[in-house]
Amino acid sequence: MNWPAFICGNLIVLLTAIILVHRRGLSPVETVLAVFTLAAGQIVFTMLLSGTLLHLTTVTLLVVNLILLSAAVPLRRLFPASDRLRRPRLEPDWGSNFWSRLLLFLVLLEIVWLIFLGYLFPPYAWDSLYYHLTAAATWLQAGRIVLSPYTLWANVYPMNTELVFAWNMLLAGSDLLVDLTQLPFALAGGMAVYALGRATGLRQTNSAVAACLFLLTPIVLVQSKTCYVDVAFAGMFLVAFFFAYRYYHEPRRIYLLLAALASGLTFGIKASAAPYVAVIFLFIIAGNLAVRKADNRHCRQGVLLSTVVFAGALLIWGSFWYLRNWLAYGNPLFPFTFKILGYTLWPGQGSITDMIMVKNTPPELVGLPAWRQLLVSWRETVGPYTFDQRLGGFGPQWLYLEGPAVLVTAVLAAIRRQRPLLLLLVPLILLFWLQPSRWWTRYTIFIVAAGAISLAYLEERLPRFWAKPLRTATLCLVLISMAGSLTHGYFNPQVIARFLALPPEGRTFFQLTPWGDELAWVEKVPAGSRIAFTETAFPYLLFGPRLENRIKLIIAASEGDMLAQLKAWNAEYFFTTTTSLYYRWAQNNPQFLRPFFAYGDYIAYEVIK
Repeated sequence: MNWPAFICGNLIVLLTAIILVHRRGLSPVETVLAVFTLAAGQIVFTMLLSGTLLHLTTVTLLVVNLILLSAAVPLRRLFPASDRLRRPRLEPDWGSNFWSRLLLFLVLLEIVWLIFLGYLFPPYAWDSLYYHLTAAATWLQAGRIVLSPYTLWANVYPMNTELVFAWNMLLAGSDLLVDLTQLPFALAGGMAVYALGRATGLRQTNSAVAACLFLLTPIVLVQSKTCYVDVAFAGMFLVAFFFAYRYYHEPRRIYLLLAALASGLTFGIKASAAPYVAVIFLFIIAGNLAVRKADNRHCRQGVLLSTVVFAGALLIWGSFWYLRNWLAYGNPLFPFTFKILGYTLWPGQGSITDMIMVKNTPPELVGLPAWRQLLVSWRETVGPYTFDQRLGGFGPQWLYLEGPAVLVTAVLAAIRRQRPLLLLLVPLILLFWLQPSRWWTRYTIFIVAAGAISLAYLEERLPRFWAKPLRTATLCLVLISMAGSLTHGYFNPQVIARFLALPPEGRTFFQLTPWGDELAWVEKVPAGSRIAFTETAFPYLLFGPRLENRIKLIIAASEGDMLAQLKAWNAEYFFTTTTSLYYRWAQNNPQFLRPFFAYGDYIAYEVIK
């Protein structure tokens, strides 16, 4: 672990962001969210710059970010500082509100627990090993952002989060902490929930309760220790949504810039971001139109400027992956077919529904109407929870309290004409309903923000006689869901004790092996080995935890072609399946390929020089 480079790189980015937001008239929570947004934007920008125009190395990244740090001071002077300093002030009810302090304590415990698990255990999640980390490893070994030859899915999705994975791995020199990359996004999402609660009129304590409820959601807790992107997407969207929401009520340039930047980052995390970004853009346009200016021409100029800024942020921080797909495959959304009114604009391999949703729909949901699918999924509250929860994931607090609270609060807000609350709930509810797989909770994490704020809103306004049992019920349900989230489905006490007894270098994926036993031989080969393979579901594991191995995918038309490729590449190990032609060809050449390891339908050979 290269601690000096890892700490220096992240400190440089944070310091640059702090310089840029200092004295901007932001509240403390807004300042933290602004620093997070600028830091994430700088990481993505410098990774894209180094990976396309320069060279993706630790030295290059540090130098580029030092240049940006040195430019932050003169750049800051181009924008006038604000005289409105908002000092943090705690409201008096913090001292008597044991409920909110208890939830904050539980969140702190969970953060410590997640950091402990992230340090102790290597990356393990299925899609992480299949394509998320495979993409990052490919870039780092090539020193460029290139197409990965190992799996199509490592190329076709927007990959801003994978850039942050690669940032952490490159600076750290290993994947020791890469599994915690989503945790800052989860915390930012929680802070955005707090800020939204304050913006809608909740007290500090109840806004903190809403943030805690968001962070203590099982799918958020479990996924925050994986190299997936769903928590990062939800967290970044909620940050963008908050700044756009603030811009609507107070059209300040700083809110516009931060909303645009966060939207660009969101757009580059998932291809499904289009409707989310559209909602944020509508808030920004509405904010301009809502300003009552005597000079209508000035108002029109504001709309034009906001549009240019927003489009520029999407172009710089979000469009790279779509443009790359367009150039490589002729379709910015490849491999999915894109149709408009029945006309195929960009052909692909099939629709998202056919390629992803249908294949992953649990049998219990097949053929059910949408509302029944939701009900079946939400009532599945039995732990332990996993990172790719197909049924459930929001915990019993959502089913019994937060979900109903959204409906009750929306109705009350409409009756009482509470516009700020409606402007928060209605867009989130509509976005949720537009999601094609609403039952799949990891795709709809953002809606928990609406439930958490709604429940805190009701608790704040109910008489004490009703509020106290509501708090007790919420706490009990949260504790139940936390119990199901502690082990993450794989890290039971016996496994944790075994890993604690291992030396740090021995805590590999193959000591955990929730799957992928066919690759257990990889940790037995010398570091820096050259491994050729024909098929595996987990290409990332072939690289090794410090990306020390070189790997190559073999695609051969004949026995002679296979042998020629192995010799030309100077392969030391060859991995294939016993059901393939490659196995038959390898068996014909025992003088060149000696069996080294076998498991199920997989076999590894040592290449004899």
